[in-house]
Amino acid sequence: MRFIQHLFAAGFLLGGLTQAVAAPDGFIDCAKAATVDEKAICADIKLVQDDARMVTLYKVAMGLAGMGVRGDLQDGQSTWLEHRHTCKDDTTCLRTTYAARIERLQKVIDAVAARGPF
Repeated sequence: MRFIQHLFAAGFLLGGLTQAVAAPDGFIDCAKAATVDEKAICADIKLVQDDARMVTLYKVAMGLAGMGVRGDLQDGQSTWLEHRHTCKDDTTCLRTTYAARIERLQKVIDAVAARGPF
């Protein structure tokens, strides 16, 4: 778990914020934010950071997880995104939604790491 947190922190410090705004491979592109929830996220730097962290953890989890778990992760991501949209511009709801998804993804990564070494 610590390795993933340090990896994430290093990546974010080396350009995560500008990447989050530039929207590579899944990050919200704030220049093209169209929905109410996307606009609310882009207006709040903490939510932009939460979005970057969630996308990063999702990609790591997808890369580490077995095929059955990957399908569950994809389904969970779609369900999560639908729920995020229902938050609209409620930043408390958005923060709670991101925190729950980040926690879930971290648990998947931790479970894979517990079975190491690799």
